[in-house]
Amino acid sequence: MSKRLAVMLTLLLSCLIARCDAATVALWLFDEQVGVYPSCVLGDAASGNFPLVIGPGGQIVEGQFGNALEPVGRPRVDYPQPLDFDDSAKRGQFGLIALDKAKQDLNWHNAMFCALMTRGDHHLRQEVGFGSPTESSLNLGANNWTVEFWYQPTRPSERSGVVFEIGSGPRDSGHPITRLSLNQDAQSFTLLNEPSNTRMRIESSAAALDASQPRWHHLAFVYDTIDQQVRHYVDGILQKPPKSCQLKPLPVGENDYMSIGRDGHWQHRLPGRLDELRFSDAQVYQNDFAPPPSFSKYGSGYSPPTLKRGLPLLFGENDQPEEPVQLGSRKHLFFDDALIAELENVEFRSNPPRLAELVINQRGISNHLVVFEDVASGDGLIRLYRSGPNRSLDVWTSRDGVHFTAPDLGRDFRGARNVVVEDPVGLGTVFVDPNASVDERIKYFSGYRGRGCYVYSSADGYHFTRNETSALPFRAASQSLVFYDDQRQKYVGYHRSDMARTEGGKSARTSVMTETTDLMRPWPLTPVSQAEQSRLSKTRKLGRKNPYYVDNGPLTPPGFGVEYPTVFASEKSLDPVGVDVYVPKCVKYEWADDAYLAFPLMYFHYH
Repeated sequence: MSKRLAVMLTLLLSCLIARCDAATVALWLFDEQVGVYPSCVLGDAASGNFPLVIGPGGQIVEGQFGNALEPVGRPRVDYPQPLDFDDSAKRGQFGLIALDKAKQDLNWHNAMFCALMTRGDHHLRQEVGFGSPTESSLNLGANNWTVEFWYQPTRPSERSGVVFEIGSGPRDSGHPITRLSLNQDAQSFTLLNEPSNTRMRIESSAAALDASQPRWHHLAFVYDTIDQQVRHYVDGILQKPPKSCQLKPLPVGENDYMSIGRDGHWQHRLPGRLDELRFSDAQVYQNDFAPPPSFSKYGSGYSPPTLKRGLPLLFGENDQPEEPVQLGSRKHLFFDDALIAELENVEFRSNPPRLAELVINQRGISNHLVVFEDVASGDGLIRLYRSGPNRSLDVWTSRDGVHFTAPDLGRDFRGARNVVVEDPVGLGTVFVDPNASVDERIKYFSGYRGRGCYVYSSADGYHFTRNETSALPFRAASQSLVFYDDQRQKYVGYHRSDMARTEGGKSARTSVMTETTDLMRPWPLTPVSQAEQSRLSKTRKLGRKNPYYVDNGPLTPPGFGVEYPTVFASEKSLDPVGVDVYVPKCVKYEWADDAYLAFPLMYFHYH
């Protein structure tokens, strides 16, 4: 072996070891839907501990891999008057007014952040569960670290532009910060670390930062605590090293925050797009390297699975058969008159329900249950999934459907050993995905905390893994129902919306329907503009908040609105006044084609 080859292999091995040893602290892929509303969550694809919320000062746009984040504003919005609450505290909670005008509390009128994580701003509704940037390895200073991202310049620099700012908080308080900024000269960066009184210029590549040539480039910043040196790489090539520095972490703050794309005052916007921003608690790169491919499972080389195709639908929405329907070898569930030309002295009657056996008698059991049988496994068990400790998902099993026990899965969560998903969920559906690989064949779809709706995958239904990005960005108000429809080759979902109103002005619960052909990547979404909502409200009784996404304030995502078709709602000809469809409980009947059933839970506005 030549000496040169040996050196190259040694460098390659050391680089691979460094990458394997590095622990990813946070990874923001920014692959949420283009045009996603302000207050929706940008998920952390690493641990999930550090979600961001996108603000009116940022947008999801096309990226290097999938989508990206750009700190640009949105079309003007005339925020609604706070008429829905008599209590000023509640009006402040939803961000429609500033409770303390002298302090200018964060509200919709001044929330021009791009992407934000904050443990302050307690006057606002907060249901996302933000992590702490100062109590974690996001607090750059004491240890080795790497910050890397893909960057595309899109406009000339007006002044310095912020990549990220981390502060002990509260914002606007003068407490110390750590900040990385692109300088106005578009040839260098500045790293500001106030605890160590460091303000350091880092030379970069003028060509890579030139807005007249808007190409994507990989930028990495690596800190070595022993050498007290920051190294900067552009497309894997080491740049001129800055002066040495001894960085220090920020003091831990109970109101700490992290702002991406703008500073803590929502100024100094970055003049370009960010994709796949990753923080690691080690020196990922110690020598020149080839820029990494996408960190997403669904980046380079991914293609959606081939969808299982069932028989064509016989009874489409507009089908009015004039000739006899040829069933062939199909099984037909006889629950309506689709096959009948004339009826005389005959009526359909459903079998009356009977009082069934009590199968579980336990306090706190949720009414949103999923009964599931994994026929392919051959275990002969009926499984009942329900809400467990701390809104987790647990499972109970039975061989006869009457006597259920909690299986011991070999791990403990808050005193329970039958928990299959530890995340705060408990409002979803378990189903078999016939298009997935063996290790992902069982799916669970649910709202995850207040962060949106996620897909979880499992090989056996007892060990689930959360997908890296939300399927839908809306906060789940109740149980979502999802299944694969082989006759339409689509995954179909039904979700509660609270946007409609009763004649008395109260929330009228309805269900909207979503469809997708790629379960694992973010589902299709066409946002509704303020003007479009105004137009729709002329023919439908909708809530007064327009745009509807302001409903939960700038730090908590909205629920489902009118982005998707409404398919379940109360019927004046059938239902009493003041009754809503709480959850439709709909399924595609498994043992016959062309059969869809619903067992809706009705909500009464009175007792």
